[in-house]
Amino acid sequence: MAIGRGLYKYVATEHVLIVYMLAYSPIIPTQTQYIEKRIIEQLGVINFTQSKCDANKSSPEYRLREKVQQESSVWSLYLTATLALAVIFSANIWGALSDKYGRHVALVMPCVGLAANSAVNLLVVYFHLPLYVLIFGSLAQGIGGDITTFIVGCAGYNSDVTMPESRERTIRFILIDVFYCFAGSICQFSLGFIIRTFGFEAPYLSVIGFVVITAGFIICLLPDRRVADTVTFVNSREEEVPSNPLNIVKNVRRVFTQDKLRGWLLAGFNYIIFSNILVSVAWVAISVLYTTGEPFCMDPLYEGYYQGTMNGIYGIGVLFGGTVVCKYLSKFWSMHLASLTIVASLVITAVAQNYLTLYLGLAAGFFTFLTTPLCRTSMANLVGPNQQGVVFAFSGCLMSLAGFLSPIIFNAIYSSTLHFMTGFVYLTMALLVLISWGVIVLLHIFEPKRRNCYVAIDGQDVAGVNSDKCA
Repeated sequence: MAIGRGLYKYVATEHVLIVYMLAYSPIIPTQTQYIEKRIIEQLGVINFTQSKCDANKSSPEYRLREKVQQESSVWSLYLTATLALAVIFSANIWGALSDKYGRHVALVMPCVGLAANSAVNLLVVYFHLPLYVLIFGSLAQGIGGDITTFIVGCAGYNSDVTMPESRERTIRFILIDVFYCFAGSICQFSLGFIIRTFGFEAPYLSVIGFVVITAGFIICLLPDRRVADTVTFVNSREEEVPSNPLNIVKNVRRVFTQDKLRGWLLAGFNYIIFSNILVSVAWVAISVLYTTGEPFCMDPLYEGYYQGTMNGIYGIGVLFGGTVVCKYLSKFWSMHLASLTIVASLVITAVAQNYLTLYLGLAAGFFTFLTTPLCRTSMANLVGPNQQGVVFAFSGCLMSLAGFLSPIIFNAIYSSTLHFMTGFVYLTMALLVLISWGVIVLLHIFEPKRRNCYVAIDGQDVAGVNSDKCA
C-alpha cells in the first residue's frame, strides 16, 4: 500500500513519463538522419538513395555510403558527448535540490532543456544553419538534466510513496522502464512516416507540444513530494539528513561510508546501472547508423519500424519479467536471465546480414531492460527517505557519465572498424555486459539477508515492523 494521504496514495509518475517520452524519443533518430542528409548535400551528391545498397565494396556508391556513416558518427559523438558532459553536473544539482524543494524540480527542468534543444534543431532545419549550431541545443538539454534527471525524479517520487521492501515498490520501478520503452515504441513506429510525409520540422514541433503537455501534467496533476511527507528510519541519526543539498561530495561520501557493507552494495548496483546505460546509449545511437548502412540500408520509414519494434519488445520484456518472472525468481536470478539475453541479442545483431536475423536479435534481448529497475529498487531499500535524492542523484551522475563516455568509446570503435566488420562494435558491448554479469554474480554471493526498518511519520509502525525486530 502506498504511503501518503489523499491523492498521494493514487497519483503516480507513469502518466507523466509516457508523455515526456513521446516528446523525448524523436530527438536522436531525427537528428541522426538529418545529419546524414546534410553530409550528403555537403559532399555535393544529388542522386543518392539512402535505402539502396551496393554489394560492390570498391564502387563509388559504397565508398560514399561508408564516408557518410563515418562523418555522421563523428557528429553524433560531438552532440551526445556535449549533452552527457552537461548532465554529469546538472543531474546531481537538480536531484539533490529535489530532496529539499520537492520532486517537481527534477521533473520540470528536463522539460525546459528538451524544449530548448528542440527549438534549436528546428531553427537549424528551417533556416539550414551550420551543423555546429546543434551543439548549443545539446548543451541546453544537458543543463536541464535530460532524461537522466527525469528518471531520477520519477525514482525518487516512487520511493517516497511506496513501502520499503514491498512488491509495489519493485513494480513501480519496473513501470518506469516499461513506459520508457512503450512510449518510445509508439513514437518510433510513426517517426519514419512523419519525416517522409512532412519533413524534418514536424518531429521537432511535436516535441515542443508534448513537452508543454508534460510540464502541465507535472505542475497541475502530480502532487509534489518532499522528504517531510515520507516515512523515516526507526534508528535515523541526525547526520543522515543532508544539511546542504548542494554539498554533493560530502553527502555522497556519507552515504557510502556510514555503513561499509552498504557502501559496497551501493557501489556494485551503481556499476551495473553504469554498464547498462553505457551499452544502451551506444545501442540506440549506433543502431540508427548500423541499420541505415550496409547491408541493411533502411530508409527513415523502415528505420522507424525497427526502432519501434526494439522499444516494444524491450517494454513487453521488462513488464513480463517484472510481473511474472520476478514472482518466481529472486532478483539476482532475474538479473542473470537478463544478462544472458543481452549478450545473445548483441552477438546475433553483430553477425546479422539480413532483416530476419536483425529482428531475431531484438527478440533474443527480450529481458534487456529488466536489470536496471531491480538495481534501483535494491538501492532504494538500502537507504532511508532522507538520502533517496542523494543516492539517485549520484546514480544519475554515473548514468550521465556513461552517456558521455558511450559515444566517445563506441562511436569511435564503430567508425574505425567499418572496413572489416560493421557489427564489431556490438561484440565489444557484449564483452562489457559479461563484466557486469560478473559483478551481479559477486553481489548474489555476498549480499546479506537483511531488512530495513521504517516507521510512519506519525510514530505508528509500518506494515507491522517494529524496531526491536529489525536486523
